[in-house]
Parts: sequence; C-alpha cells; structure tokens
Amino acid sequence: MTIFAAFYSVSVVIFFITARYRLPIVIPLFIYGASGLSSIWNRWNLKHYKQCVSFIFGLIALILFCGWTPNWMASRVVRPGLSTPYTIAGSMELYNLHNVPVAAEEFEMAKKLFPEGADIHAYLGDCYARMGKIREAIMAYQEAVTIDPIFYEAYANRGVLYFQMKDYPMAFKDFQMAYQLRPTDPINRQNYQRVREILRQGILSK
Repeated sequence: MTIFAAFYSVSVVIFFITARYRLPIVIPLFIYGASGLSSIWNRWNLKHYKQCVSFIFGLIALILFCGWTPNWMASRVVRPGLSTPYTIAGSMELYNLHNVPVAAEEFEMAKKLFPEGADIHAYLGDCYARMGKIREAIMAYQEAVTIDPIFYEAYANRGVLYFQMKDYPMAFKDFQMAYQLRPTDPINRQNYQRVREILRQGILSK
C-alpha cells in the first residue's frame, strides 16, 4: 500500500504540478511519496534487490503512463488538445475563477504544446473576447474552424463579435454556418434569423 501511494504521489505531482496546478494536496503527496521511498530503501538494506528494482521500474512506467496517456487520448477520443493539462488549468481559471488573463496564458501554453487543438484556439478566442481583444479573438476562432470545420461554437462566437462590430454580412455567414451545423440550438436559430432580418431591412431601405 505504501509503495502504491509513493507511485501514485510522484506520478500525480509530476503530471499535475508541472501543468501549473498549485494544490494544497502537494504536501501530503510528498509525505506519502517519502514514506514509499523509505520503504524501498529499507528493502534495499535487507538485500531484497529484486523487489526494489521491480518497484523502481514500476514507478518509472507509471510516471510515463500518467504523463503520456492524456495527450494520446485527447488526440483520439476528443478534439485534439481538449484534455491537455494546460487546457484544463486554463478552463478552470476562465470559467470557475473568472481570471481571464491567467486563463489566456494557460491556453497560450496549451497551444504551443498542442497547436492542432481546435478547442484550445476557441477557448483562447473566448479569453481574448472577454479581454476586449476583438481582432485576436477573431483570429483565434478562425484557427479553430480551420482545424475543425464543423466546430459550430467557434462560428457562433465569432458571429457575435462581428455582430457587435456591426459587420452584419460576416455575422450572417458565421451564424448561418452555426445554424446549419446545429439547427436544434435555439440560440443559433435566433441569431441567424435576427441578422437575416437586419440584412433584409437594410436591402429594403435602399
């Protein structure tokens, strides 16, 4: 049990703490880890070398597994990048703590690690939009839909920005795409119909 705690503690610390998590649980994890290492040392002194070598190789394998598996799963199960540590940290800062500048930093780091992650670019666009960096937000959403052409949320969010800029033709294109991709979403339908009506009235008034 102690050895398992040591393996688990070190793997969690390496995987999560290096992803810029700063959790109070770090201290007890190190305590359990030290206890496990002490147990290995005692077995070594008792000349149980085979057990010690097995434990050490098991620890290395577990650390590698914990560090490699999330990115592997993210690239195959969900949109690339969604489960990277920096993405998780960034979304926590953005949606739970409302610390948008910190969230933007997290997503920027995630983008460097996983540039093909459409969700990362979209989240970064959300951050830029909340920070008032409209141009950067539009570019981030463009990256998202370039990677994933059916990412309707990115179209919808970019359409909102164009609408706020009163660029109704561009807003219409994005809202239309979002509506076509997800016609059951009432917000998509409402945005699409609203901009279509604005454009229609503009044509009639000329």
